[in-house]
Amino acid sequence: MSLRYLLLVSDGHRIGDGLVQRVKQSSELGIEYEHNRFVLFANVSSDVLISPDGNSIVVGKLFHRHGNPAQVRQLENGDSSLVLKTEGRHLIERFWGSYVAAVSAAGKCHVLRDPSGGAPCYYGRGGHLTAFASEAALLVDTGFVSPSVDWEVVGRALFRPHLPLGQTAVSEPAPKVVEQYQYVVIQSVLREME
Repeated sequence: MSLRYLLLVSDGHRIGDGLVQRVKQSSELGIEYEHNRFVLFANVSSDVLISPDGNSIVVGKLFHRHGNPAQVRQLENGDSSLVLKTEGRHLIERFWGSYVAAVSAAGKCHVLRDPSGGAPCYYGRGGHLTAFASEAALLVDTGFVSPSVDWEVVGRALFRPHLPLGQTAVSEPAPKVVEQYQYVVIQSVLREME
């Protein structure tokens, strides 16, 4: 079974129970972890790591870069603060794998994708939340993005099918893809939440 997840990150407002239940029902994912800044929904509990202080989560497969090659099943104390202090380099230098991580500290929440790009991650914004998901369809199904067809572009593509176009036929807002190891980009997306 492939990992499916949806991570909701708040701009400081409490994520309401009604919204959590609606997302749970529409995504068909279980609630894996609730924090004052984020809620994680996933279908595979074994691929969710939570730091002892509760301020960091990793979704996906994580392995120590040096030493025991077994999959990491628990984060150590201090990993949250080191990830924040190093802007994600701590995860890159000490671990490898396919993952998306969220770290909350000092009123800020940062999201990071592994450098291999092995863990898919799309995001969209709705109200006071930013949602990160393993599939763009999860963002659409839960109402965080609502793309529509740009009929003008469709018409141009049909009229001149061999002429390359500089745009797609999907109107904004469409789900955006988180690129490989885009800690800084994601941080800037969330900067307005700080």
